[in-house]
Order: sequence, then structure tokens, then C-alpha cells
Amino acid sequence: MDINVGECLRVAQARKNVSNRELATRMDKSEQQISRWRSQRDLRIQRVEELCEALKMDIKEFLSG
Repeated sequence: MDINVGECLRVAQARKNVSNRELATRMDKSEQQISRWRSQRDLRIQRVEELCEALKMDIKEFLSG
């Protein structure tokens, strides 16, 4: 199974109605960093876990995007 994590992030943000700015604030990152992650196909699992925590989602829900 081939999962595009950046696309999952875009879908998760839309589902949770969370902007790049809000997500960046929750994670203490820059908006530019969030934008970079959204354009990447792969992310480290630790980063995906951090995103899930910030979006208040479990990993299965996040990856089902």
C-alpha cells in the first residue's frame, strides 16, 4: 500500500478545520514547515505521531485520508 502522507495531512487538516498557522502554533513550528510537510510524500513516523497528537486524531484515522 502506497500512502502519500502529505495528502493525508491536507485531508486531516480540512476534516478538523485546522489551518497551517493553527497547526504550526500547536506544534511550535513555522507555517513554512507545515507547508513543506504537506508537499512531502513520506514523513518519519515520529513526525506523523506528532501531527496526529496536534490534530487530536489516531494514526489510523490520519492515514485513512
